[in-house]
Amino acid sequence: MSNTTFHDRHFTGMRFSVFIVLFLAASVSELYAQEKSSPDFRGVRWGMSLPDVKKTEPQKPFMESDGQLVYKNVLVGQEKGELIYDFEENQLTGGIYRFLSPLPSSEAYTARYNKVKAYLIGKYGSPISDTVNPSESKGPVQSHSAMWMGAGRTILLTMDNNGGKAWTTAIFSKGPKF
Repeated sequence: MSNTTFHDRHFTGMRFSVFIVLFLAASVSELYAQEKSSPDFRGVRWGMSLPDVKKTEPQKPFMESDGQLVYKNVLVGQEKGELIYDFEENQLTGGIYRFLSPLPSSEAYTARYNKVKAYLIGKYGSPISDTVNPSESKGPVQSHSAMWMGAGRTILLTMDNNGGKAWTTAIFSKGPKF
């Protein structure tokens, strides 16, 4: 016969249950704090003010208005492009990377798109959609698009043909906005 009483077994089990509940609460709280503190786009969070976002960038903006901050020659992975922050009522609602510089061939445009896509996959995982469409214009460049959704953001990456020249654009927005 065991020397433990019902009282001892009951309190041991209750102490273990309380420990588990406290551990789970602390874990969930930590995960929530990490998700809340992780940036939505380039080290900033949706809803930040224009002056606060401006403080996060090392260079001065090329252009500034009530609704936008524009930066030139920003490195995104291995590619340089424009960075645009969009604001509504002085709150950050989206961001755009735009790569417009002319390239020598349709293969070079596709390579640029693939480098930007690889950079985004490295940061955000595989896209939920990834398509290549034949060109609708006369140029040899195809149209590409990829989309990511999750963690309070939607990302749409596109490469569009414009008369044989193409540009790549990555649009970040809070939640599904497209």
